[in-house]
Amino acid sequence: MFQKKLIILPIINSTNQYLLDKIQTLQLGYACIAEHQTHGRGKYGRKWISSYGKDLCLSLYWHLNKKIKKTEYLSIIVSLITKNILKKLGINEIKIKWPNDLYLHNKKLAGILIECYNNTKNTTDIIIGIGINVNIKKNIKNYIFQKNWINLQETGIKIDRNILAAKLINILRIELQQFEKKYKNFSFINQINQT
Repeated sequence: MFQKKLIILPIINSTNQYLLDKIQTLQLGYACIAEHQTHGRGKYGRKWISSYGKDLCLSLYWHLNKKIKKTEYLSIIVSLITKNILKKLGINEIKIKWPNDLYLHNKKLAGILIECYNNTKNTTDIIIGIGINVNIKKNIKNYIFQKNWINLQETGIKIDRNILAAKLINILRIELQQFEKKYKNFSFINQINQT
């Protein structure tokens, strides 16, 4: 992994927000990982809760030389990539809830937040946030979970967060290079249907 394109922080408000604040100076594929987010966010402005040093909070920056109107297609591709990586690490039976959540045994395991910023030059800056419940605690600062969720430790499969993060970042960088071409003619939809 190219270390110049990766920063690891102990505590941050949001990995997505960190990249957004620096978006004008970021290199393609720059990634941010945090041990803990104080204001992690999910889709529709919902909170994304994580345990310090226990879960994966990851964001990655990308740039497309075209405008993108909908994030759903990119969300499903990132969901498929994440699902396939977890499957190779021994976690089967993962389902994707359209367009951006991963479920295991009918419980939420991971969430993906895609934020797009269209520019005046017909280009799009994209921030991809991935949160995975690796070993999240049942009670975090008295926050009571209302949603049905699961963490990887409950499955009995131990996964090194560093390995998981490295695989996600490296594969996303490769796959995103192909996305712009596939997005143009939507040919990747056939690949999604076959997966």
